[in-house]
Amino acid sequence: MLPLMQKFLKLKEILQTASDIEDPFNYFMTHFGENAPYMKSSQIVHNEPLYELMTAISKRHFQYTLTCDSCMFKESPQVPKLIHGLCQLEEKMIVLFYVEELAQGMISMIDMADPKRVNYYRFTTIATKKGPVSMVPGNPSVLH
Repeated sequence: MLPLMQKFLKLKEILQTASDIEDPFNYFMTHFGENAPYMKSSQIVHNEPLYELMTAISKRHFQYTLTCDSCMFKESPQVPKLIHGLCQLEEKMIVLFYVEELAQGMISMIDMADPKRVNYYRFTTIATKKGPVSMVPGNPSVLH
């Protein structure tokens, strides 16, 4: 069984190279999200670029404006710089992980009215020259 830091290295690799959009998220959930000691050691953190991005995503895809109370980001001392969390939007939910050193992450978006349908997106918090965090169309399964 690989130590968490080795799993983190693998997660970073998969996040950047996977051709199947579900693979990085499934890897995160299997090795981190379902790891009780890791999750219990996680503490609430504030990350303004990540919050701004989740706000933009909620407006664009759900036509809903997030509040600070809607999101919870956490980080474990076992794997520093890997933020995970969720944003609850009435009957909609965003579950995410974010690798700070890459400024990249993934989200799954679920509408509880149709919980069998899950949308996965990769994203970055790197600002463009045109202003704050933006999402550029490309592969319809991917946010950049």
